[in-house]
Order: sequence, then C-alpha cells, then structure tokens
Amino acid sequence: MKNPLISLLFIFTISIVNAQIVNIPDPIFKNVLANTLCVDFDNDGVADLSVDLNGDDEIQVSEAEFVNHLILDNQNINSIEGIEAFTNLQNLRCSNNNLVDANLGNLTNLKQAILLSNAIENINISNSSNLEILGLSFNNISNIDLSDATNLKILTISNNQLINLNLSNNLSLEMLQAWGNNITIFDISNHPNIISVDVDDNNITDVNVENCSSLSGFSLSGNPIRQVDMTTNISLLQFVCIDTLLEGVLDLSQNINLEQLAAENTQLSAIDISNGNNENITVMRLTDSPNLTCVQVDRDFGSVPNFWEYDSQTLFSENCSLGITEVALQEAVILYPNPASNVVTIKTVLPIDSIDLFDSHGKKISTEFVENKTIDISNLASGVYFLKIISGNDILHKKLLIE
Repeated sequence: MKNPLISLLFIFTISIVNAQIVNIPDPIFKNVLANTLCVDFDNDGVADLSVDLNGDDEIQVSEAEFVNHLILDNQNINSIEGIEAFTNLQNLRCSNNNLVDANLGNLTNLKQAILLSNAIENINISNSSNLEILGLSFNNISNIDLSDATNLKILTISNNQLINLNLSNNLSLEMLQAWGNNITIFDISNHPNIISVDVDDNNITDVNVENCSSLSGFSLSGNPIRQVDMTTNISLLQFVCIDTLLEGVLDLSQNINLEQLAAENTQLSAIDISNGNNENITVMRLTDSPNLTCVQVDRDFGSVPNFWEYDSQTLFSENCSLGITEVALQEAVILYPNPASNVVTIKTVLPIDSIDLFDSHGKKISTEFVENKTIDISNLASGVYFLKIISGNDILHKKLLIE
C-alpha cells in the first residue's frame, strides 16, 4: 500500500518547479527552513519535515504556503523576515532566538504564536482575528496593538517593558499573564470570559476589574495600588495582593466562592470576608500588615482555623463596625498565662456574656458563662485552642496554647 504522505509530497514537489522564491535575508533562518526538520506536518508537537521539499536550498512561495505548523525554537535566528509568505500558517513556535522585530501581520490564518525569550521590541499582529494564543513573555516590548486579535483567549506578555495594555477589543480573553512590566493603569472591566489574571510587579495605581463575572484568580502583588473593588467578581476563588499599598477596608463580602486570600504586607485596616463561605477557605495569609486590626467573618463561624496566618493585633469579629474600636477591643481583652496548663484568666474591663472554646480542628469543646473570668483547662490535652469571646455586640477570637 502506498504511503499517502509520500504520494502527497511527490505531487507537491512536481508543482513547485520554477516557482517564485521567498526572500529570506537571515541566512540562519533560511538554513533552518531549508535544512532542518521544522515543519510539524501532523500537528503532534514534533517536527517532521523541512520546508524545502524539492531540495534546492531555496524556499518557494508554494512551499511556504504548504506549511501549517512551524517549529523554530532555539535556533539562534536573528530575523524572521520572509515569514509573511507562510500565509496558511496556523501555529508558530519561535522561542529562545534573537528576534528584535516580528511582523506577523500577513498571517491571517494564525491561531497560535509563541515567541518567548527573544529580544523583541516591535511586534505586528494586525489582521489577526483568528489568533487565540499569543506568547510574548521575556522580550523588550513597550507597546503592542491587540485591537485586531478579537478572538484572543490566552495572552502571556510578562517581563517586558509595557506601560499601557489596551485589552478593550479582546473580549474573548480567558487568561492573562502580564507580570513584570511597567503598567500603571490596568483596566479589564466588562470582560465576561476572563478567568485568570496575573499582573504582579508592575507600577499599577489604578485597577478596574468590574463585571468580570468569570474571574476566579487575580494576582496583584508588588504594585503601589491603594484601592481595589472586587465586589462584582462573584466567581473569585483566589485573590493575592501581597506587598501592595492597599489601605482602608478590603471588601470581599460579595465574593461568595472565595477560598484563598493572601494579603500580606499591606496597609489595610480591615477586611470583610463575611461572604458565607468562610468554612471553605483553604488559604488565609494576612501577616506583616500592622494596621490590620479587624477581619469580619461569617456569623457563627466558630474558631479561627490554626492554618490561618495573621498578626497578633488582628482580631476576627462578626461585625467589625459595632462596639468599641477594633484596636481598643484587642487591647481590652488579655489572656494569661498563655501558654497555660491548669487555669487561664481573661483580664478585661468589658462584661463577658459567654466564651466558646474550640480545638484546632474547629470542634467546640465547651461554652462557658463566666463571672470571675477564669476557665479550668486542666483536663484538656496539650495543643492549640481558640476562644470565641462574646461581649455585647462585640465578638473576638483569641488563640490559647495549652501545655
């Protein structure tokens, strides 16, 4: 039985005799196309053929038009001028080369272009309505026009020189990685399909992620941002804002699916996570935030899990806005000794209505209605426990170590 690939190539070879030659100025690029396996004929991620099917050390226009998938990684290529002849190209991989310019504007069938770790300063992706995946991280790009990439779903453009990133036409976008740039204003509002965004380590001072109903992961760390509104992001699972200038109150009360929050080293004074999902939180990191005095949790939440990380001045309340101020409440209630072994005393001028004692797994051990503000713990095993202290409208949690 004849091999269909061999038959196809034989017919194609006959058809390219005396065809027009593609001008390819970079000899390295030309050599890769003509003399190496760089065409992924069956789209399995492995190169099967060279472009030069007739073996004349030239690239005919018809040979270029035959190619759908091209793999050019790690070839020391300086220029891909001539790529415009590959008009049927759908998938281009050209990472770890020396490209400064990349003109892909004539490749109207292109669906995926991965050009990581070059030295690209200028990139043209006009006429790119079919483009779905674009990888440009680790280059020197300071400006990019994405307006024609209306079907773009995945964009990785981290570690470049971007100051602005206009995504207003890219409403199909699902994933964005743009960390390590110089972006100052970040607006991805009204993008219904966006799921994951990482813009860490920019210079962002203004953020708009309103009406991104599918956004589940947002990382904003390492930016001088002071305020962010997450109230319309109902699908949010993970929010990371480490090493920012966030201040005031971070309202996550509408993020009913929130499972992970990392807000270390901020200027926040309060966080509202009373969204009805506190029992499903798997990560809570709030340390190194000296102004954070109150975190509002769900009603009847119970004890604070021992894996939650927070500073000593941070209390957890079912209503941070009621009663005395958070700082005063924290200072007004003291446990001693702590660690303790037999009896723990609660020192406070506040009236105490009740005290719930929980173990480190959140299981309630007992409820005490104390008058003398002491609790017998002599029958409890060593470990970490939590006290939920109720005083009028104020509720706070204290960690207790039993030896």
